[in-house]
Amino acid sequence: MRNLSDMQLKSYDYPEGNRGKWGLPAQLDVFDTIPAGTVDYVTVSIGGNDVGFAELMGTALAGSNKALDRFIDGIWEKWPSIREDIRAGYESIAEKAGPQAQIIVVGYPTLLNNEGKEFDKDADYAFAIKAENCADVNRASLQLNREIEGIVQECADEGMNICYVDVTDAFRGHEAYTDDPYINGIYAGAAAREDIDQSSKVSAYSFHPNEKGALAYAQAVQAYIDSKGWN
Repeated sequence: MRNLSDMQLKSYDYPEGNRGKWGLPAQLDVFDTIPAGTVDYVTVSIGGNDVGFAELMGTALAGSNKALDRFIDGIWEKWPSIREDIRAGYESIAEKAGPQAQIIVVGYPTLLNNEGKEFDKDADYAFAIKAENCADVNRASLQLNREIEGIVQECADEGMNICYVDVTDAFRGHEAYTDDPYINGIYAGAAAREDIDQSSKVSAYSFHPNEKGALAYAQAVQAYIDSKGWN
């Protein structure tokens, strides 16, 4: 996992020839702009990049179930190290936000329609995903959630002001390639010039929550806050 106190360096490459690198502030720097002790809630999602969700989806799209299984096995072989990085991220947030801040860790939805996707030559990006590959990706997402919830519980048991919010029910039936998706499917190329890397064949917005998905996340977090009577 990228250290949350490190500046993020992004590359850009626009069609008119403008290219280079753009430095984004460290994520933890946001707390330096807020008076100490005034943060009420911090909502965070950490883990997907660490286990390589982008590569996972690419392997699923490639079509080989054996290759996908090997990739998923590799995630859990590396998990002890990844786990420590995720926990360190929570600890860094808790230190910067202050002990009064309630850290809310949100899990991941299942990403894909379990029925798979048939090849469509007229689509913007023609490909197919086997149903068995979709099921494997979704199982990996659920396993990641269980592992993350375990880290959160461990931190809470040791006194950190942290909790876990499951969002799988909020997204159930709305995975990518369902009739009413809350998750983007795959986007070919840069999405409406919003991608920093305009040369990419696949947009970084692929398999991320769309507007409905963002709302589902917000509603799940608010419902949890309401259930605790924190308002």
